Amino acid sequence: MVDRIPQHKHCRDCDKAIPADRVYCDDECEAHRKAIVKAKKKQLQIFYVVMIVIFIFALILSLMPLSSGG
Repeated sequence: MVDRIPQHKHCRDCDKAIPADRVYCDDECEAHRKAIVKAKKKQLQIFYVVMIVIFIFALILSLMPLSSGG
């Protein structure tokens, strides 16, 4: 006969088996995951700002008249 595995989920951070009503196995895993998400959001915001600056710089360069040498 096959043993049934009790209803469970896995921790979003360390992938340990946990009860079905929980998301993380402990507070440390939850804090670690939140720190990772916060760092990724900050990195994405920096990327957006850099892309906007590059876009504005390219737009300004494209609108500048070409100077003739003579």
